[in-house]
Amino acid sequence: MKSTRLALSLSLLVAALAALAASGCSKSLKSALVPNQPPTVRLSSAPYDTTNRYFYSYRINWVGYDPDGRVDHYIYWADDGKKIPRTLTTKNEQIIQFAAARPDTTGGTSEDRSSDFHTFYIVAVDDQGDTCEAVTRSFYSYTVAPTVLILSPRPTHLSVAYVTPAVRINWTGTDPDGQSSTKPKKYKFKLFAPGGAYPISEAIRDPNAFRIFFAPNFVGWDSSSTDTTTVQYTNLSPNTDYLFAVVAFDEAGAYSPIFSLDTNMLRLRTTFAGSNGPVITMFNEFFFYRYPSGGYCNDPRCEVALEIPANQPVTFNWFADPAREGADIESYRWKLGGDVGDETPRTNEQTDVSHWSAPSLGTTSATVGPFARDTLLRFYIEATDNNGLKSLGAIRFTVVKPTFAKPVLFVNDTRLTVDQTLTPPYPPGFGPGDYKAPTGPWPSRAELDTFLFAVGGVPWQKYPTGTISPPGLFSGYAYDTATTETGKIDQTFPLSIMGQYRTVVWFVDQAGATIVFGAGKKYTSLRYMAFPNHVNTIATYSKSGGRLWLMGGGIALASLKDWTNRSNQTSIWNGNRNELIPGRMMYDLVHWRTEVANTSATITPTAVSKYSRIGVPWTGHGPNRDIPGPPNYGLLPQYIRPKNPSLDPFPPNRTGQGPAAFYQVDKEIEYITATAPNFIIEDFDPSILGVNEQSALDTLYSVSTSNFFLGPVMTYYHGQANGPLVFSGFPVWFFTRSDAEAVSRFVLTDVFGIPRTGPMPRTNLVPASAWKGGVTPVLRSAPRGSSRAVDRVLRDQRATPLPTGPVRKPLE
Repeated sequence: MKSTRLALSLSLLVAALAALAASGCSKSLKSALVPNQPPTVRLSSAPYDTTNRYFYSYRINWVGYDPDGRVDHYIYWADDGKKIPRTLTTKNEQIIQFAAARPDTTGGTSEDRSSDFHTFYIVAVDDQGDTCEAVTRSFYSYTVAPTVLILSPRPTHLSVAYVTPAVRINWTGTDPDGQSSTKPKKYKFKLFAPGGAYPISEAIRDPNAFRIFFAPNFVGWDSSSTDTTTVQYTNLSPNTDYLFAVVAFDEAGAYSPIFSLDTNMLRLRTTFAGSNGPVITMFNEFFFYRYPSGGYCNDPRCEVALEIPANQPVTFNWFADPAREGADIESYRWKLGGDVGDETPRTNEQTDVSHWSAPSLGTTSATVGPFARDTLLRFYIEATDNNGLKSLGAIRFTVVKPTFAKPVLFVNDTRLTVDQTLTPPYPPGFGPGDYKAPTGPWPSRAELDTFLFAVGGVPWQKYPTGTISPPGLFSGYAYDTATTETGKIDQTFPLSIMGQYRTVVWFVDQAGATIVFGAGKKYTSLRYMAFPNHVNTIATYSKSGGRLWLMGGGIALASLKDWTNRSNQTSIWNGNRNELIPGRMMYDLVHWRTEVANTSATITPTAVSKYSRIGVPWTGHGPNRDIPGPPNYGLLPQYIRPKNPSLDPFPPNRTGQGPAAFYQVDKEIEYITATAPNFIIEDFDPSILGVNEQSALDTLYSVSTSNFFLGPVMTYYHGQANGPLVFSGFPVWFFTRSDAEAVSRFVLTDVFGIPRTGPMPRTNLVPASAWKGGVTPVLRSAPRGSSRAVDRVLRDQRATPLPTGPVRKPLE
């Protein structure tokens, strides 16, 4: 496939956020769109006067920069701020005089002189009063002090670095005024164990006292040359605390005098690799799974179970986070099948996939397959941090091939109001088992069932003689139905059922999509499958080539609600907040990739209009289709009008709220916000060399309200990434019947090619004026139905609702 797709590396995003958090700069948020950035300051220095035995001076220069404003002033001080107090200045240079508390003696050595040092601090302040952490430089009477910084594991005063009993430590150093090199002359370092020469707890409590105890010669410490900045320790005691410290020496014999748990002192705690390795996250179109902890668990209970389509390559993506503060991810590697303990190198990096790939930090995805059906395979991912801790991720996937033997399946994933039975005393003509008249917002579960599926044209029970039931919207098609309201905790819809059908129509209402996962087991199946660490079989079905119509006003809400960023208090999702990204159904399958909104808006008769090329083409193509062949967009009505009394008679059996509950003006809608183009361009030329780039996502309808254009609300994806998919960001049952029929017929017959062979009898509702007496007739349940049906033979003349059996559940 030569589709142009937005590439997003979650690992790079996490790394960037971590780097920002570790930078030490803080700034108040001045704008939600363009946050301010802190200033920076860079130091340079040179001796000014070192001839005086009791004083020495340095000329210190600095330069500041503020990326989103200007540096207003600087504040500098030395040591504890008593002899050289905090001073505000707008200059970029200052001669600082330091007192030599231990003046040189005749014949004194550099080691004697190096015990006396001073430290200069400076911060930059920008025009909004924000600062960065102080930049420091230490001086002796005869030289600028060298510096040293431990790189790996990264030190921090906030936490301990967890390492294995074999650990490698790396550092770097600088000599600012070195004559022959800017590298220090040598390093001295030592690993302190409990009960050693200096108590670890005391060194952590007072790093300066720790320095004084060993300075200036650091007797007993190990020594290395300039080029050696790594040390390896092995056979450390498990579950033990250690402290590592390193100091740099320059050519003049001066050492790096600043001892800090953030620079040259590293707290370590040895641990076994079992649970403290990197935390792995794995994802693709079918699932998004993050392990609850790190570790190396080669056990079926730690595997994520998937079903993937046959005869298609599949891509797995991953990234990992260090389990402990101060660690970094060092490398990844992967393999398909085989023994995870087999360290035999690959003979060919591209084809020998049964062995581990070469370790690399940049290896965060792999494509394998295609595979034949009924194949069970395991895909392994290993992540290693800079402490040597490793974690294993395992995906157990079964290759399945849908049969597509049946025409269409309607999946009711709504959670609408259920029927309520009458209680004594019963109205005349009613008794046990009869139902109360529907009330509240239209439709109830039974009313929706009737609106969509009633056979129509038969006598309507509990209505006056001669009342003929209306046909359902999908009357005349050969179809089966299924409900997802099973009462089970695991609401994963079986791919074994979905894969029997060439086309699946899945609908979720907005109210059902808002039910919180775990709330009385009433949550929708889509929300359950889109929940973190769950498997979405709709994605697998679509990637297998199945045809989908997603609609109801709650699809985007159900699939994105649990991925909403904590800072986002709206029902609008985008990629900037890590919400609308690869691994999400709306991004991968529906191909809505800029910004998606869910709302309830007042809809006028012309608000949902056929897409026009007038204005900005938000998704590429409109009704004037450029690609030859069906569907014919000219068959769509110009507008999808809301219900109105002249076209949609008010059901006489309804009680409560009156016509307002039926002729609702506020409609549930989901749309692409008009923020940026959502072009999905693919190459439709079947040859390898040819190029015929066309839009793979067409806008069928756009929505506006109160004279304000909102964006595309109904689209058709017909590209190569997955099966054909129509997305309607609204429930068709809220609109006038004739328009809803036209749109439904276009999708099922013109887009998906499903023939409509059955009769289409017309509605014959009795007007409210025909009713006599004070009792309103109620509807009667149809046989084997979970909801009330207006048409007594409704479920007898179509397939029985499909059961939902046990399915494979991912690790939780």
